[in-house]
Amino acid sequence: DKVMKKTVRLIVKIKLKHILIDNVLRFRVKEDMINDYQLKNYHFIPAMPDSFVMKLSNNNNKLNTENLLGIYYVDLKKEVTDEQLNKIIKKLSLLPYFEYVQKISEVPPPTVSLQTSSYDTPDFTYRQTYKNGFMGNYSGIDMEYAWSLGIAGQGIRIADIEWGFNFDHIDLKRESFIQLIPLTRHEHDYHGTGVAGVLYAKDNGFGVTGMVHDADVLYGVTEYINGDGARPTCIAIGLEQLRAGDVFLFEMQEYHGEPADYNKAVWDMIKVATDAGIIIVATAGNGNWDLDSEQFAEYRSWGDNGVIMVGAGTAIGRNRCNFSNYGTMVHVQGWGDWSVVTTGGGNLYNGLPDGDNDYTNTFSGTSAAGPIVTSAVVAIQSWYKRETNNVLYPEEMRNLLIETGLAQGNEVHGHIGPLPNIRNAIEKLEKSITYFNVINNENIYANEINSYLNNYQVVIINFGNGNWSNTTYIPAASGFNMGKRIYINNYATLDAEVYFNFSSTPVVLETNESISLVSDGEEWNVR
Repeated sequence: DKVMKKTVRLIVKIKLKHILIDNVLRFRVKEDMINDYQLKNYHFIPAMPDSFVMKLSNNNNKLNTENLLGIYYVDLKKEVTDEQLNKIIKKLSLLPYFEYVQKISEVPPPTVSLQTSSYDTPDFTYRQTYKNGFMGNYSGIDMEYAWSLGIAGQGIRIADIEWGFNFDHIDLKRESFIQLIPLTRHEHDYHGTGVAGVLYAKDNGFGVTGMVHDADVLYGVTEYINGDGARPTCIAIGLEQLRAGDVFLFEMQEYHGEPADYNKAVWDMIKVATDAGIIIVATAGNGNWDLDSEQFAEYRSWGDNGVIMVGAGTAIGRNRCNFSNYGTMVHVQGWGDWSVVTTGGGNLYNGLPDGDNDYTNTFSGTSAAGPIVTSAVVAIQSWYKRETNNVLYPEEMRNLLIETGLAQGNEVHGHIGPLPNIRNAIEKLEKSITYFNVINNENIYANEINSYLNNYQVVIINFGNGNWSNTTYIPAASGFNMGKRIYINNYATLDAEVYFNFSSTPVVLETNESISLVSDGEEWNVR
């Protein structure tokens, strides 16, 4: 075996009942502290200090951080062969102290090499056809439909984790494109720059236009701290900024092209995020792996962490690109076939020597598919939040994308799922939202299963399609006059003179005046 040229780094998760003291692993066994001699040749470094982890949860993100405690890097003190490394991993895995032991990826996500082009026009928006609607066998995600509704990401925060970005690109530079971690390496800045362009390039009349260019903020998160790979820590720094309904794009893969959450630490962090309502979109990877094969049985056994996994498909036909990972764990696809026009790269246009106005017309791989799907997620969420003052949660969003997307073409060579379609998704959501305008002298019946009295409170109306996730509990007694205004979820009101009858079920809301549902002072139209 070939000897590795640098010290290998592993990542482990220590079970909560064991602790670290003075940077030396000591384990609590039957209340006694012992120093395990089997670990004396390994140097353990906290991936995230416990004090940092505990501070991650805040009023915005509601993260349950307990499952992020005990993640450590393990630096070996000598160079080893691949065979020796596998033996070390097996040895550590057999010890009772660790939930998992894995090798860390130190390889950047491979991007299929850029192809040359003779085009040099400064306005490339007409070539961003991935934003177009259904064109038969040639289809984008229909972002233009969202734009026609005034939706371009408003109200949503986005984070993207990469190896690097060009924050000074003329189509990206603005106060709301925020660098969370200082960049110390720049050899892969083009990658994050390409992703950021698809998402967030300014609507300025030249170059390209990001599909969700009006999102509240785009956080650019690097995987490096002080030049070293620190993926879990950097993910955590990004999560700290997000709230339920916001979106985090994971643009990375593992050592041999496996999905990012093939690393159990990353898998756990995704689960913590999605449990808190933060939507994680992750690229499936460019390793041409069948994730349904026996090799990935353990990976599948971990279950569902709530991620939206993205494969790379073709612009024509929506077929799998031959390098994309595939299988039932891949949910949806985006364009990945050397056809995505965006910032960075420089093969389409490179008018400045520092790369600050570079553009490419061949961004590809799951790297390109990721921001396309993320744009769909952000746009749909932005619309839903505007209409309901609520958000879709990760599983709801994932199911919606699958149910309303344009079907994959030929699945003979592997499943990567449908291409999201924003128009279809919004139209489906519209049917699930109940809008009220003027109702004269009529009764509104609550669902008798979900209506009940509790300490003189009664559910009177639902805002949704039978989900009862948005309901109002109103103090009431038989014949009680509520007056002119009833609040629903602190943002919508019913203007009416109302009386209540409890003599039978379902509960009846009676009125002798017109009823209208208003949001932020504006009456909603009947749908």
